[in-house]
Amino acid sequence: RYVGIDLQKQFITKARKKAFKTPVNFICGDFSKLVLPQSDYVFASGSLNYKSSNANHTIEMIEKMYRAARIGCVFNLLDEEKLPSMRMLESHNKVGVLRYCRWLCPDAQLIEGYSDHDFTIVMIKKAEPVS
Repeated sequence: RYVGIDLQKQFITKARKKAFKTPVNFICGDFSKLVLPQSDYVFASGSLNYKSSNANHTIEMIEKMYRAARIGCVFNLLDEEKLPSMRMLESHNKVGVLRYCRWLCPDAQLIEGYSDHDFTIVMIKKAEPVS
């Protein structure tokens, strides 16, 4: 089962067409204001790059996604070394973001080199030992 969330109705419409027969529940809304359903994985592509009046927005959203994920969380951000913040977009310090992510998930990984302006963080939870 998949859940797709986007603020833009036209993106939901496109995603429905691309999903074809895949069972996906699409929600048009602001994922920062929604209760995220518990999922195996939570992915966010581009949604954390928009500026917010809340200075802690990115950190709060990373934690929210990580808590909603049973297995792992993956997201990308704009890299402040390669693209400065703009009027609507917020670039991020990858070292600082990775440090915070490793506080939540010691094995968090940074992936670079696939795009001129982005980096990706992968946070996979360790399996709990079976008693």
